[in-house]
Amino acid sequence: MSYEAFKLATKGKQLKSVDGFTPDQRFFIAFAQGWRTNQRPEQLKLQVTTDVHSPVRWRVLGPVADFPEFRQAFGCDPAPAGQVPTAIW
Repeated sequence: MSYEAFKLATKGKQLKSVDGFTPDQRFFIAFAQGWRTNQRPEQLKLQVTTDVHSPVRWRVLGPVADFPEFRQAFGCDPAPAGQVPTAIW
């Protein structure tokens, strides 16, 4: 939904690349940066056994893994079934 809101908010506007990144690439980078964190293996293990929420890594990789606009923005091939495109992040 946030990507659609971004596209609606910028519709008809001249958007430029910044630091070599297109507007769509910057959107996805900002999305990922919003979830940036370091998590120790012990904390991750505790989280997956006690928390209903996905680990942060999968809150980023999961939504974009099969999102055509993400693949187009970064020139990624479609991910094979069950594999997440981790090369970008």
